[in-house]
Amino acid sequence: MAREYNVIAGNNRTYTHEPKHSFEERVFGSYPSKAKAEEVAKALFFTGGYDSVRVAHKNWNTVKGTKVWDKVEERIKSLKGMNKFVRDLKHADYFFWWLSEGLPDEEPEDEIREDAKNNDIFEGIRDTFLDIVNAYIQNEKRDITLPVDLYLF
Repeated sequence: MAREYNVIAGNNRTYTHEPKHSFEERVFGSYPSKAKAEEVAKALFFTGGYDSVRVAHKNWNTVKGTKVWDKVEERIKSLKGMNKFVRDLKHADYFFWWLSEGLPDEEPEDEIREDAKNNDIFEGIRDTFLDIVNAYIQNEKRDITLPVDLYLF
């Protein structure tokens, strides 16, 4: 009997009267191979607006070695990637702009996690990053390539 892999996605919703999160999940299809299910899950995560997407064996309630895409974790990696990218420009004007409106110098890991969880803060930092990149391209007249693993949503 062939195994089937489900693609499962959901969103966290915070309610003002309840400090806990509730997680609403939906199954988005069943696939005969783990590779195909993970391909669909990744595409769904990056285009579907879900906070978390995972792959699980059809009759299991656990992940069992499959990939889980999580919005907060992807945003943390992106914030760190943005920080490294701006620092690698080695240009004082953009660096100080980033320090004042992007990520402060040596921000602790727990504060980066909080920035990633908060949509408004993350979007503000992301917008600052994109403004810096655009200003750099226009003012320095140089093409740059953004890292492919930046999650900007």
